[in-house]
Amino acid sequence: MNDEVVKSVLSEVLEEQKDTTINTGLLVKSVEDLYERIVRIEKSISSKIPNTSLDLAPLNNTLSRHVEELKKVIQKQPKEVINEKRILLFPETYKHEFYRIVVGKTLMWLVILATCLTLILQIKNTVSRTQKNYQRSWEDLYQNRNAKVKVMLDSIWESNINK
Repeated sequence: MNDEVVKSVLSEVLEEQKDTTINTGLLVKSVEDLYERIVRIEKSISSKIPNTSLDLAPLNNTLSRHVEELKKVIQKQPKEVINEKRILLFPETYKHEFYRIVVGKTLMWLVILATCLTLILQIKNTVSRTQKNYQRSWEDLYQNRNAKVKVMLDSIWESNINK
């Protein structure tokens, strides 16, 4: 089951990384589009006003530097990882194997438990019947004998009780 958890976590991380890469690419593309627009505006201004000396080099340098800084900042942004804590009573994947194992083991332990309980009850009943038979036999033996045998049986009884 650890492989399943690792696979699901890795797939979620990969999906989030793909989304972040797409978003970063879109941001870089929009910044480049803005840069191209500024260059077009600069060209149109210089074409419309040919006699003026419009120095846009510092502006270009500043914009280029800021574009590079934006790219670096975007690439250095931490990827967002969402930790999900859940309690699953039933699995999301490999359901067939889960139920085969759980139901199989449950049935096996139930059969073992039922067998043990049946054996314990059988042994208890056998011991109880045997004890009653011995008691009845002892009483029959005691009642149907003369006084000398009764004294001997009493002495045996006394010696067994004192042990």
